Amino acid sequence: SFLRVHETRRAGWYIILGLCAGFGILSKYNYALWLVGLFAAGLSIKELRPALLDKRLLLSAGIALAIFLPNGLWMLEHRDLTLLNSSKFGLEQTTTWFQVTCKGVKNVVQSVCSFTIPLTLIYFLIFLKRPALECQATTIPVYRQLIFRAWTTIAAILVLLVIFAHATGFKERWFQPILVTLPIAAVSLVQQRLDAFRLKCLASLGILVMLAVAVVMPGRLLAAERLNREEPLTRPYAELAGDLRPNVPPGSLAVCN
Repeated sequence: SFLRVHETRRAGWYIILGLCAGFGILSKYNYALWLVGLFAAGLSIKELRPALLDKRLLLSAGIALAIFLPNGLWMLEHRDLTLLNSSKFGLEQTTTWFQVTCKGVKNVVQSVCSFTIPLTLIYFLIFLKRPALECQATTIPVYRQLIFRAWTTIAAILVLLVIFAHATGFKERWFQPILVTLPIAAVSLVQQRLDAFRLKCLASLGILVMLAVAVVMPGRLLAAERLNREEPLTRPYAELAGDLRPNVPPGSLAVCN
């Protein structure tokens, strides 16, 4: 949506940009980091700067704020519940500054590598022996620059979080909204080597992975007991409820953690 805003400068795309920003933050709060990185990167690129300095961007910001506002107000009124999951950030208070920094940076690098290494190997094998083709000049390098500068901005923010907030609990899934553009950046790097055959290879591989995930994710629940794995959805809640029912007065509601 941001790229369409740059290309068309139509009010409709500013509305869509605001919707994407608002619902993106609701889906995962750290999506806001991607928005900050995208905005900072866009301002640093001359070709993209006019789209961000357009007054219609206030429309995008207003829509995003309106979508997030009910949730934001609830967070302000229930700060104890909002901060309940702050432990996920792994805030360290007892170790030294050097240890915290090393641990936080290590977790960030490990999480990023879990995303980048498999994709890098796949692209390396598919495009290794393919000679470059002649391509007409496009705006792809500008968009690639936008992605990499956004990542650089976010990396700087994460380092500051590690240093000043002592945050260390970075998980792979934490980077999903940030590295979702990784395949776009990857294919832009090999655009001069991309032909119909290799495009079919990428599409076929994507379909296979999609089907595999669709089978494996629910399948692990069915195989949890056989593999001696603990899955929340396979815990014996029905049996536990049966044991508790005789001890609960009729008409009562039992709320459990």
